[in-house]
Amino acid sequence: MSQLKIEPHWQIDPDDPRAPPLEVWTALTAEQRLEVLDALPSEFHYPGEPMFAPDLIAVTDVEPNFRKAWVKAHETLGLELMVEGHKLRFLSATAAIPDPDELIGRLERTIDANAARVRELETALEAEQKARERLAAKLRELGVDPEER
Repeated sequence: MSQLKIEPHWQIDPDDPRAPPLEVWTALTAEQRLEVLDALPSEFHYPGEPMFAPDLIAVTDVEPNFRKAWVKAHETLGLELMVEGHKLRFLSATAAIPDPDELIGRLERTIDANAARVRELETALEAEQKARERLAAKLRELGVDPEER
């Protein structure tokens, strides 16, 4: 498949279609921007980023009129929103932000693991103390004071 080249500086790769970076986008005329949008296979674009198709978008502070496509140049929080099963999920870049239940579960597992480690260390300490006591008793049987240095 051939590539569509939009002058002055943008070429659309059919294997990786994406809107041009913001500096190129702002340099394009309104007509060139429409050509780019017509050539892209999606309705929602981040300048210079791979194409994606969100299930839901929330847009504020725009004029209420029909749009053929959205080009998103600025973000307030830099978060994405997606529907996962029956709940909304926030993402930062491509990483899912844990929800409160996940955070609580992760903290509980960490606390449980640390408590288990404390129990292991206490058991090891008790065993070491008993071994020292046995060694001290053996030394006393041999006539050596274990407290003398």
